[in-house]
Amino acid sequence: MTYLRYIAIFALTAAAAVVCGRLYASREDKWSVALRALAAALLTYLAVQSAVARRMTAEALLPAWGGTAYPGRTALFLALAVAFMALFAADRGEKLLAGLDRAMTKDSSRWLAAAGMTGLFLLWTWRVTVISFMTNDDVTLMRTIARIPAEGLGAAAHAFSHYLFCGLLGLFYRIDPHGYWYGGYHILAIAVSLTVIGRCIILKTSRRGMSALGGMGIFALLCAGLALPAAAELSFTVTPALLGTAAVALTLCRDGTKSRAGRIATDLGCLLMLLLVRLQRTYTAQCIMCFWALAVGYQLLRIWLQKDPDRARRLAALALCAAVGFGLYEGVGRLWLDSSDAGQDPAASAGYAEAEHYRSVVMDYLIDGLTNEQLEAAGLPPELSNLLRAWYFMDERVNTDTFKAIADMYYEPSLAAGSLAAATSMESAGHLRTMALTALCLPLLLALALLTLLRRGRRCWPEILGALAAFGGGAVLLLYLIRQGRFLLRVHLVVVIPAAVMLLLFALSGPAAEKPARPWQKAIAVVLGAALCVTAGLSARSVPYTGEAVGRKDVFAFQDATESYASAHPDIYFVTNFISQNLDPFHDATAYPGNMHLWGGTGVTSDPDRLYADAFFREDVQFMCQRPSTILALLQYLTLDFGPVQARSAAQLTADTFVTDLDIVCPSEGYTGWHEQNGMTYYFQDGQALTGEQVIDGKTYTFAPAGSEARLTAGVTAEGEQVYTTTAYSLMEG
Repeated sequence: MTYLRYIAIFALTAAAAVVCGRLYASREDKWSVALRALAAALLTYLAVQSAVARRMTAEALLPAWGGTAYPGRTALFLALAVAFMALFAADRGEKLLAGLDRAMTKDSSRWLAAAGMTGLFLLWTWRVTVISFMTNDDVTLMRTIARIPAEGLGAAAHAFSHYLFCGLLGLFYRIDPHGYWYGGYHILAIAVSLTVIGRCIILKTSRRGMSALGGMGIFALLCAGLALPAAAELSFTVTPALLGTAAVALTLCRDGTKSRAGRIATDLGCLLMLLLVRLQRTYTAQCIMCFWALAVGYQLLRIWLQKDPDRARRLAALALCAAVGFGLYEGVGRLWLDSSDAGQDPAASAGYAEAEHYRSVVMDYLIDGLTNEQLEAAGLPPELSNLLRAWYFMDERVNTDTFKAIADMYYEPSLAAGSLAAATSMESAGHLRTMALTALCLPLLLALALLTLLRRGRRCWPEILGALAAFGGGAVLLLYLIRQGRFLLRVHLVVVIPAAVMLLLFALSGPAAEKPARPWQKAIAVVLGAALCVTAGLSARSVPYTGEAVGRKDVFAFQDATESYASAHPDIYFVTNFISQNLDPFHDATAYPGNMHLWGGTGVTSDPDRLYADAFFREDVQFMCQRPSTILALLQYLTLDFGPVQARSAAQLTADTFVTDLDIVCPSEGYTGWHEQNGMTYYFQDGQALTGEQVIDGKTYTFAPAGSEARLTAGVTAEGEQVYTTTAYSLMEG
């Protein structure tokens, strides 16, 4: 019912705009006025909310939240739509739009409009959500880059990105080690990418004779529906995807630059963005190069079909650009630190690469789809398997060979079985709503593109072919990722964003229509456009914290609490279990305490100095965990090798974050008799704690098995007197 309410609100808004258009505009211009008014109302509403609202709920298209309409905001949006209807139907409004359209014939005006709208979008993003990192991988990379000035370029050897990229940002940390350089790079890259994409959209709409306001409205819809997840949750995988998409858009609009110098500048800008993509993320570059190859092929075909005396030179220039682009891709991929710069021998580098490959295959994508029985077949007991799901690597059995065995086991089924298993495990990735909505944009855009292009006649067959190839190629890539189990939001967006932008630009390309649109074609276009607007609006609503009155301090309270506590206790070494999400990109990279160690993570399986389970019992080591249930799982595992183990609370940082001391229940060797430790009572026989039902001195007692989760009462008399209480573990109050 909530979705029906959303659709009804949007339908009423659209109906009001259409009715006003019929009343105020001439018959020939009524649809144009209605669409102009909706676009202007949308942009003005965004501007007003961004400028004066402390927090808004992304209601640009659907002014409701949680099924409850906000009459004030709905009325504001409707009032803006009606006001712009009246304005654009009048002579003054027509003159304003005509002046704006004339301005958009200049490329400088397009760049200025795209940059202004991008700035407005980023301001709106800051209002509707809290900008954070999507995963802790970016935090690891940020801290690695920040160490380069002190430790040298070899510190970047294990980073996710190319060492040249790390070294470039490392230069800024040399200037100011406490600057927000890495987070700032993401924001700058997103701003540049969206400005380029917006300019290309406005260029296409201007050349088609559409209103400049309509082009800006389309760009706003693209930002809200597809770019908001990338701008709100920064990721070293998605940010380069936006850069690569901008390069693809530049290539598709290469013929929009008339001068030779302009085309050379376009090619150089395209190559620079592709180079940054390759340096920042290899896997993203592999996907982007597929779409860029399609864009280059389309442009070569279009140039070949044009009867231009300068055709040969233009073909040669584009072919040279393509050759340089693919040459940079291959050359940068082969360029890496040699053994002397990396500070390690080739064998160690190869071992790390192998360990990272199998670790990522299992832990990033497969682990939640595997049962304990499957993991036990790879040599992991159930107690260890439960911890492995929480990224516990402090065990000799968690190594490259084990991960390889698990990966080989997973890929044994047939293609259909493997695809089904991967698809059913997608729930573990989260963000399913955003993924479904953004994926739905692709068939809607394809339908709009085909409806638009087929109406223009057979001369648009290159654009139709390109749209089908972009959609089909994107679908194949998504199916491949599902088959591989790599279906996370950040990977999904790497495919969807460039495919959607290509479909949109193809829909706006090609010669003018040979004949006017028929009523049924207009009706279908309106339905598809409305569906796309609703989908984009719902996609914007799916971004974390959208619509909630939260601030940066609220979101990052957990990060601040854990890091502050560790910094205040420099003599204690903290082993943590949390893979923190929503970390602050504008956080001092050098402030992270050096006495915090994640119990599992990137590259730890190939580290000869990594910690093992016995480290928990050192006097200078404490366990910092999120959720008490993790302590129970850890103690259940520890009792396998160490017997009964107790956990005592040392501090409580948040409602569900604890710092604990772990102790082995250990009387003297060969001890027989009762033993009390930290308020818990046990009975040992020859150094082994008894479990289950036991008879001691003629009395029957029931002791909890080592690792049992329940706290059992032992030896209750007929009068109900409690004699002893025992358990293999318990979270004791400090």
